[in-house]
Amino acid sequence: MATQKEVQELLNLMKCNKPYHVFEEMRQIDHGVLGVMKVLYDERKEVISKDICRELGISSARVAVLIKKMEAKGLIVKKTYENDARISIISLTEKGEKLAKNMRSQMFVVAEKIVDEFGLERLKEMFGDMEKLKSIMRENISFLQEVDND
Repeated sequence: MATQKEVQELLNLMKCNKPYHVFEEMRQIDHGVLGVMKVLYDERKEVISKDICRELGISSARVAVLIKKMEAKGLIVKKTYENDARISIISLTEKGEKLAKNMRSQMFVVAEKIVDEFGLERLKEMFGDMEKLKSIMRENISFLQEVDND
């Protein structure tokens, strides 16, 4: 069983490193313009906005804002579905496709540096350990939900 000193050291490490900030930043990127570009680039065709919502796990209102921003920057073309004006069909422009391709290349370079620094086996272990941490936390923090529901 962990000692009080070990537990305190873990809490200090978490406080100093704030690992949730990294993941929150990644989530923000995934749920923003770059996330939409990734979906459109991966599909390589026209996509309806509902599919973007589902793929990214974000609301239709959020997607509408992102699409409007992207359209203003000339990254996408938005058309209305001929049989239902409520459905938007979105595709990347040539400019958007170029940017998405460049973004994909840069992400590959970052991933390559991470693999070079840590090694693939160590990364697999780290991600496995993170899954264990999440599982332990989910199973053992139910008391926080009880306080929150009061």
